[in-house]
Amino acid sequence: MNLVIQSAFPSQANSHARIVHADLSGEEFAQLWRNVPLRVRAFVFVAAPLIGLRRRWFGTRTSLAKGQSLDDLPDRKEILRFHPETIALTEAVIHARDARLVARLGEELDNPTTGAQRLAIVYGAGHMRAVLRELLQRRGYRVEKGEWLTIFST
Repeated sequence: MNLVIQSAFPSQANSHARIVHADLSGEEFAQLWRNVPLRVRAFVFVAAPLIGLRRRWFGTRTSLAKGQSLDDLPDRKEILRFHPETIALTEAVIHARDARLVARLGEELDNPTTGAQRLAIVYGAGHMRAVLRELLQRRGYRVEKGEWLTIFST
């Protein structure tokens, strides 16, 4: 599909900005993962490689991009996709990581020595709702300018 492979984690030595790790550690995620019901974990272990192989063999740029847009609020499909048995999975993959991201963001914004005037948040779009909630609702920021960044064209 002519996509660029993303490196695992940028080196601080090669960066012109200070890098702040804002994700859960492996141990923290493992602890949350143990709370996910066994049948849901089993499904993920079986389904993930199958989905990966299907995308590898039959995926196109169009199929990869389909459904990857995200609005500020959940749409009807997202709301109807809710299943009580996946609450622990959503907690491990989304909500706990959102909480850590927002905590690190708050530390940067509240740090008087760094005086962060500009921040780049490199995280998946699914986590940006938590960032927007933190900045707009809790901290009173307002959007002054927005830019659309096209990751790849189909």
